[in-house]
Amino acid sequence: MPVLPVDYPEPFAAVLGTMLYPNEGEEAQRRAFAAHYLAEPIRRFEVAGGALAYNDLSRIVKDGGARLDDLDQRWWGGWGSCSKSCSH
Repeated sequence: MPVLPVDYPEPFAAVLGTMLYPNEGEEAQRRAFAAHYLAEPIRRFEVAGGALAYNDLSRIVKDGGARLDDLDQRWWGGWGSCSKSCSH
């Protein structure tokens, strides 16, 4: 079972990424999900005059590189709650 990343700049997004990509070897996808999930809220925050700390923004941007080709299936098909041993 993966460790929940509660030290991430936005823990909810990181925990959700962990739920959707729970298997070993999916760490990059977990972080990428959080980065993709946060892109629009960060844009809105900056438009409203907010300023995200550079260290937090840098960490989120660097994590966004993994492809999430199966995100729809995981989100809607219940894969996020399965492990590799799941019968899906």
